[in-house]
Amino acid sequence: MKVFDEKKVALKETLQNENCRFSLTTDMWTSNQTLGYIVVTCHFIDAEWKLQKRIIKFIDVKTPHTGVELFNNIQNCIQDWSIEDRLFGITLDNAAANNTMIDLLRKNLVDKNFLPAEGKLLHHRCAGHVINLIVKDGLRVVESVIVNIRESVKYIRGSQSRKQMFKEIIAQEGITCKKKPGLDVVTRWNSTLSMLQTALKYRVAFEKLKSEDQKYTYAPSSDEWEKAAVLCRLLQVFKGATDIVSGSQYSTSNLYFHEMWKIKLALEQESSIEDAEIAMVLKAMKKKFNKYWNKSYVLLCVLVIFDPRYKFKFIDFIFSQSFGTKAKQRFDRVENLV
Repeated sequence: MKVFDEKKVALKETLQNENCRFSLTTDMWTSNQTLGYIVVTCHFIDAEWKLQKRIIKFIDVKTPHTGVELFNNIQNCIQDWSIEDRLFGITLDNAAANNTMIDLLRKNLVDKNFLPAEGKLLHHRCAGHVINLIVKDGLRVVESVIVNIRESVKYIRGSQSRKQMFKEIIAQEGITCKKKPGLDVVTRWNSTLSMLQTALKYRVAFEKLKSEDQKYTYAPSSDEWEKAAVLCRLLQVFKGATDIVSGSQYSTSNLYFHEMWKIKLALEQESSIEDAEIAMVLKAMKKKFNKYWNKSYVLLCVLVIFDPRYKFKFIDFIFSQSFGTKAKQRFDRVENLV
């Protein structure tokens, strides 16, 4: 504890000597003992223009985890580290309690005249969390397609004789893919994407197995294989965006707009597909995407405008291409904030 206190004093001095504002990321998780914890990480750019981050709080949060309780904990944290007057933004997931907490914190800091732009730049929604919600809403619609492929992979891995039979079929069909079909982790959609992509490379082998093994009853239909291929195209865009905005060694806020825009375009390009089930996937994804896009696009545009490669003209061009008669209204909203 003595070493901890010494390190904390040293870090406090470091933060005080930095001529910048600080941003926080925070997330809650529950232990095996059902205790709730919040971890608060402080991000800043030092005098050498290097991105820095430090965990500044690990809090045991009392139940219930209300917005007021979260606000008290975050406020105590920033006051303890003497960064209350130099806070810029906080990135959070979309829990309702977080929205309440942000409203309380914004009012508190604006009343003290501590926030720029009257606190309009304070709240940032976690990019990875938003993408995760969009994908999950879509995947629920086509669960049957995924289940058949998942059960097919389980089947060939279920015994040594099945593995050998499948291996022989692979050799007969001349499939050269080195990666073997693997199971996904149901709660992680990126692993589901990997499973689907690999299984598609062995589609011919699975179809041959169906004709040779009567016990194999999970074979996806031709229609389901086609749906899986469309899903992979869509999910690959989401995975690419997630990989980029999840980086920790470089600034990601200026990249979020471009990655979300790629997702928007991908959803629009696939909307011409006539398959009813895939159309439902796109509808579910678009609904969730639009919900968070409308809440966050103004902040994302600010970061693009500060990038000398893009500025206002880029936003004006993008909006005119996509929003038609509503483009000027949306552009004015961004311009008024900046």
